[in-house]
Amino acid sequence: MVRQIIITLIGILVPVAASAQTARPIVRVGIDNGDRRGRDQRVIQAAIDYVANLGGGTVEIAAGRYSLRNAVQLRNNVHIVGVPEKSVLVIGPGRKAALAKDVAKGATEITLVDAAGFELGDAIALEDKAGHGFEVTTATLIARLGPKSFRISQPAENDYLVARKAEVKHAISGIAGVNVKNASIKSLTVEGNHGTPGSEYLGGCRGGGVYLFGCENVLVSGCIVRKFNGDAISFQKKCTKLTIEQCLCEDNFNVGLHPGSGSHDCIVRKNTLRKNGYVGLFVCVGVRKVLFEDNDITNNAGCGISIGFNDTDNLFRLNRVINNAETGVLFRRDSPEAKHGAHRNVFEKNVIKDNLGPRLDKSNSRASSAGKACVVIEGAHHDLTFRDNDLGFSRPHAGSAFLLDTEASNLQLLGNRLHHLENLKQPYRTP
Repeated sequence: MVRQIIITLIGILVPVAASAQTARPIVRVGIDNGDRRGRDQRVIQAAIDYVANLGGGTVEIAAGRYSLRNAVQLRNNVHIVGVPEKSVLVIGPGRKAALAKDVAKGATEITLVDAAGFELGDAIALEDKAGHGFEVTTATLIARLGPKSFRISQPAENDYLVARKAEVKHAISGIAGVNVKNASIKSLTVEGNHGTPGSEYLGGCRGGGVYLFGCENVLVSGCIVRKFNGDAISFQKKCTKLTIEQCLCEDNFNVGLHPGSGSHDCIVRKNTLRKNGYVGLFVCVGVRKVLFEDNDITNNAGCGISIGFNDTDNLFRLNRVINNAETGVLFRRDSPEAKHGAHRNVFEKNVIKDNLGPRLDKSNSRASSAGKACVVIEGAHHDLTFRDNDLGFSRPHAGSAFLLDTEASNLQLLGNRLHHLENLKQPYRTP
């Protein structure tokens, strides 16, 4: 009798739970068919905002090419789903104009020398020669105040001075989430404009093909980012509990994947980062407790993996780092102080092979270390573990598996296999 009652209760409860789950709205967006129809980001954004205002749900984007003048903005509890390789967000030509007047920190008005081609609703980046990274302001043009003047959606992050060649660029992310929770992006392609006339660079601290800032519990799965003039996928400012999986980042101008600025407790797995114009995986500033697993990092114009300032307690497992430039893994000397090193990182069961391409001028490594080892450790990093990795080259190489700065300490090398190398490690003194 007791068994029967339990089964009956389960039978009652399961349909109720399923019903509550399926009650979330689904809105279908398409060019010619769907609940909402259109050819640019405005129709997609309208569907996302509608679903978000109902407390969350799903936006399905039909196959087609949708033009962007601003990023598609992710919202809390919204799940965006495309058709694999067929739902394409296309970033159109960019442009830039010099500022006609200085902009003070906190201001929300800008005046351009030439406003031709700028439209209300456009995403812009505001900067001058004095700053970069988070010192750049990204915003939207929300009102026209005069023939060449606009109000912007965000206060200026800094002073931007005409004397420092301040300018406004129409340079945008493909998909962006700012302080978003409990959301996902699946099976969308972002096609950038790198290499086309008018293409403008947007740094990874402020944008990306997919860009997340201060987000929690967000999934990015099965997405493709190609030819973005910046970093393909970037997550910044203490993002946590993100999962980036099964994504393809190729032929982008700068980095393939860029976790940074205090992000922690995330998963990056089964991604392909290839043929990007700089580092494949750039781990940057305070990244902690992230699992980097089963990723293919190949044929990038910079090193395969770069890691540095306060990037600690991460696990790199089962990755293939092959045919990148200068070295497979670079520990950067971002600070001379030992307390700011990339400590307690573990590399296990990775393949780090044939990373010998020419070093780029903008590289973070020392020129004297390029091509001399599979792993280059510059600076005072300590308690690093390399266990059961395959390291080496397809042909005999005169260098070593590890080029180790004398400032580094407690490097644990356990069960690694060397291929066409005679030396496991070699001392290296940072100039």
